[in-house]
Amino acid sequence: MAAPHLDIRATTAKPKFAQPTDVIALTSTFTPPSSCFENLLTMLPPASFIWHNEPVPVANLTVAACYPTEFLESYTSVETTNPLGSTIGSSIVPAMSPFACPKNYCTMFAEARNYIACCPSSYQFHAPDTTVDTDRPAYGGTCYSDLPAKTNVPVIGYDEEGDTASKAFSQSASGGQAFAHPIDGWAITSPTIGCPTSSASLTTDKSSSSSFSSSLASSSSSHSSEAGAGVNTSPTPSATASSDGVSTGAIVGASIGGCAALALLVGLVWFLLVRRRKNSTIPKDAYQMPDDFGGPKTYYRSEGATQFNSHEVSAYPPDKVAWRPNEGHGVFEMLADSAQELPAEQVGKPGDAKVMALHAR
Repeated sequence: MAAPHLDIRATTAKPKFAQPTDVIALTSTFTPPSSCFENLLTMLPPASFIWHNEPVPVANLTVAACYPTEFLESYTSVETTNPLGSTIGSSIVPAMSPFACPKNYCTMFAEARNYIACCPSSYQFHAPDTTVDTDRPAYGGTCYSDLPAKTNVPVIGYDEEGDTASKAFSQSASGGQAFAHPIDGWAITSPTIGCPTSSASLTTDKSSSSSFSSSLASSSSSHSSEAGAGVNTSPTPSATASSDGVSTGAIVGASIGGCAALALLVGLVWFLLVRRRKNSTIPKDAYQMPDDFGGPKTYYRSEGATQFNSHEVSAYPPDKVAWRPNEGHGVFEMLADSAQELPAEQVGKPGDAKVMALHAR
């Protein structure tokens, strides 16, 4: 958008003041007090321009709360003459490197080597008509804000001695502008034109402006034509509500999810225990058999697929075993094979007859 009233502030020649050559680091995002977000407007002498949060409204007076200390270290307020022959205020400011825009500022200008210029939120940027520093193409430019015509603007007016008074400035029919100081430097990363998502936007509070102006209705509101060139309403931060806490729905959902997970875990443990017990249970018809093969009947067990079955082994039939006297030496068991008599030539002395069992294998 064009800035029709900036020609009043424009200069056609390079400034005669020495410009800073050193750079100052501003790597952390500066957060000013909340009062600085209210777009405090000040009307400055001698030309009665209206500025946003002017750091040096008059000589020997610095209002530093709304600016980073690094920015104000080399800030110098000077006066120059515009093409109309009027004396206007100007400033000499250092360059920031590396640089991060303050909170509630937006990147409104970007060039090579990550060079940027930042303006307060809701302000546009007008580059200088005459380049002051080729390394700082935005240096000498101005941030501005266009507002609707015929609005009453609450401002704090300064006189030459630094005294202040609250005023209600009547906007002209053609509208006007308020100005602000850009902060320029070299960003750490590649810049993007626009405002950060977390930047609070400034909006016009017409009700507060009307209320303020009505209380001063009896006072004189005559101002110079130059003052009519730079006018702004008193924007206030938008009331964007946010909650840092956890919602009730999230808490309930987390509780239900935790209970469900616990129930699944308990069910899994119960299933494993039941399965283990089932596998280790001894079948009802299983029992241990005695290893007694000397009795008349001997039992052994064989394992089937699902149960143990006992089987009876009967005693050897009589025709398979021969019991014979052994001349008082006891008896011994013959196997199922029939006994054979030794040849006569192998028989010993009487009483030493031997009987041996041959086993056919």
